[in-house]
Amino acid sequence: MSLDGALEIARLVRELEEINGRKRLQKIVHLLAANGHTEFPHRFILYYYGPFSRAVATDLDFVCDVKVVNEELKGEKYVYTLGVDDAGSWRLDDVTGAEELPAWTEFAKALNEEDTPFLEALSTLVYLKEAGYKDKELKDEFDRVKPHLKKQFDDASEYANKRKLPKKVAK
Repeated sequence: MSLDGALEIARLVRELEEINGRKRLQKIVHLLAANGHTEFPHRFILYYYGPFSRAVATDLDFVCDVKVVNEELKGEKYVYTLGVDDAGSWRLDDVTGAEELPAWTEFAKALNEEDTPFLEALSTLVYLKEAGYKDKELKDEFDRVKPHLKKQFDDASEYANKRKLPKKVAK
């Protein structure tokens, strides 16, 4: 667990006000990191639901355990909101101080408005690009690892190209 990483997860929850689901949070963090936002130092592996970081999960558990972030089960998903103490103040401001919006805020908000399957497709596509896949090889690998999201490939690819994701690619 990294205190800086955990605080950045809490800032993400603060700026988005609500994040519906752990998978959504994982994908947003991965895409922010792929967009060059080094505040998210987490490493990802390709997992069943796309890129996954044990460090993100640990940091999220930590900020929930110390009540900086609230975790509430709604239906089948956990919903994350910023914790409020008995006096009604935001706990995160007590730790980090009120500051201007992080540079990643606008992008994170745009990502949070997308549906979760699209985020899974986009995050997987970006992960594969980071690993050095290109062109037909990229499409073939995407179809292999995400056969249920084949229809999302073109939209995810267009989004990634428009945003120039990822910022760094393996050589």
